[in-house]
Amino acid sequence: MEEKNSTQQSNVEKIKTIFKDKKNIAIAILAFLLLISFGSSPNSTTSTNEINELKSQIEELSSKNNELKSQLDESNSKNVELENNLKGIQEKKSKLEQEKQQSEITKQEQVNEVKEVSTETQTQSAQDDTSSTNNAESDSEDISHTYILNKNTKVFHEVGCSSVSKMKDYNKEEYTGSRDSVINRGYKPCQRCSP
Repeated sequence: MEEKNSTQQSNVEKIKTIFKDKKNIAIAILAFLLLISFGSSPNSTTSTNEINELKSQIEELSSKNNELKSQLDESNSKNVELENNLKGIQEKKSKLEQEKQQSEITKQEQVNEVKEVSTETQTQSAQDDTSSTNNAESDSEDISHTYILNKNTKVFHEVGCSSVSKMKDYNKEEYTGSRDSVINRGYKPCQRCSP
């Protein structure tokens, strides 16, 4: 009998140690149930006190477990809220990026339009200049003028053109007549002096 009580007491001590660590509630409960099923004496005051102590520890752990569950639920709820906020922020970011791309496209289109208008204006201006030059040339086509012809390059120059001084004498030819008549002979006007 004494041996049985000492075994039970050592079992109770083991259970207390398990509860002090508070690592595994299920093992502690199982140990408690095993202790009862292997014949702990309910009449014994020591055993009853120890059982009551174990019950109170189980209740305390159960209460802490419920508290942890409620904290976990609250944490999960906050996590869901944060995820929803993150989705909202990502949608706003995506929308801003699309607006930025659209703005850049619109800006590029405006730049292209300005370039086209500028090109059209330059073309029109060049055409106007060419038209007035052609009118001036047609007025002067009938007027005789003296030109220096380069027989080698088939280019004609004004008499005072700097290219004339660089020509070899055997390539030079002086010609008096209209501009059109020089061109009809197969000569091109000099790019420098524009005769």
